[in-house]
Amino acid sequence: MSSSTRMLASDLAIAWRNLRRNWRRSFTTMAALTVGISMLLLFGGFTRAIMATLETGIVSTTGHLHVQMRDYARYGFGNSAQYSVDNIQRVDALIASDPELSSQVRLTTPLLLFQGLVSRYDTGVSRMMSGEGVNPDDQRRLREWNAHNLRTLPNDGFVLASTPQDGAVVGTNLARILGYCEQLHVDNCPASTPAPGAADVRTAGAAAGNPATQMPQALAAPMLDADTLDLTAAEARGGIGETPKADLLVANNRGAPNVVTVRLQAAENQGLEALDSSYVVVPIALARQLMYGRDAASQATFLVVQLHSTDDLHAAKERLNQLLRDNGLPMYAADFTQYFPEYNQVKLMFRTIFGFIAVLMGIIVLFTIANTMSTSVIERTDEIGTLRALGVRPAGVQRLFLLEGLLLGLIGVGAGVVVSLIVALLVNNSGMTWVPPNRVVPVPLTVSFWESHALVAGVALSLLMLAVLSSWWPARSASRSPIVEALRHV
Repeated sequence: MSSSTRMLASDLAIAWRNLRRNWRRSFTTMAALTVGISMLLLFGGFTRAIMATLETGIVSTTGHLHVQMRDYARYGFGNSAQYSVDNIQRVDALIASDPELSSQVRLTTPLLLFQGLVSRYDTGVSRMMSGEGVNPDDQRRLREWNAHNLRTLPNDGFVLASTPQDGAVVGTNLARILGYCEQLHVDNCPASTPAPGAADVRTAGAAAGNPATQMPQALAAPMLDADTLDLTAAEARGGIGETPKADLLVANNRGAPNVVTVRLQAAENQGLEALDSSYVVVPIALARQLMYGRDAASQATFLVVQLHSTDDLHAAKERLNQLLRDNGLPMYAADFTQYFPEYNQVKLMFRTIFGFIAVLMGIIVLFTIANTMSTSVIERTDEIGTLRALGVRPAGVQRLFLLEGLLLGLIGVGAGVVVSLIVALLVNNSGMTWVPPNRVVPVPLTVSFWESHALVAGVALSLLMLAVLSSWWPARSASRSPIVEALRHV
């Protein structure tokens, strides 16, 4: 063992004995460090879990990328039929033929958006709807994405079956509005009232000018007779047909109204209240028929692209846009942070809060350790004078106090990491849930920081450096004390 190593070991032993001699003060200082690092790690882990849940919720329903027409973001929301992608198969072929991109892509599936009215004929209820046409099998695979290994996925299995072709799934609040609580097993519904008879529907619809009740009659030529209307009303009430039905009315690509009757298979909570009150999803073949009629082919509003990992998002987006440009296609790929800007807003908000808490904890740690070391210097001034008189250089005295600060930091940081792990384990297994902003579905309250080595290392090293830094000024003052004055200190 070299002399420098022996000297360091001796100084560490002396620093440890000094900490033990004033163990109450040392314990208080280490407790402050422990609380500080625990708060930062737990909040950082909570933030990480929130962002993982938010990302999984977005990616498992809308994918990582949307291939869309070039001007869709500017004009397409009000006229999605005119800004639809007609050559979906060509884009699919481009992705499959590119070795780099195909290895990153997990799934591609078309998505067709449409807006209009959804109504229940026998009760005269109608509501604005926001509709989607999807491939049910692809949608089920899309929702299986769980790159962050969440215990509970934000979006459970998709319930729209491939058959029947006229099936539909609606939001739970839309099911309440339509009055299909019992049939679709929806809770928290108003007291049900008997559905009016066909004669009541005809009379009320004609008197009030309700388009939802007049629509089937206006489309019928000649006018439906009473028996047919009674049959329709009875079927809608569930007297003959077991499956509840609704009518979807949209303006097709030619501007003419188009209507289709769908069988409601299930109600699915969409999380967001506004979306849950207007959401309708149908098979994409039915949506194309509704939007394009006899012109229906392979149109889609987007081609949804889901990757294996979000880490490949930037590279996949750049490569896909390059392929689209090279092949002269008037399209571009937008990532989920563009069509879901709230993601970056939430991320920035939590980063700001974390930074604010980190600054507060840093100030507390800085002044706590500085106060502890300053008190220790005052109490041991005569000892410092004795050491200097025995030939210890100022650098040696300064090293002793810096080592004390380092030991305080190491013990406090180690204890903080252990406490954080214990608290995180208790929280993750407590079964507690919380409801994020703008959502109605409770999610498990989780803290996940251990997988993020950058978070643990960054917080631990930052507070450890603060512990050593806060010991530097008291150590410098101690090393500069004149020997005679230090020996006379009482």
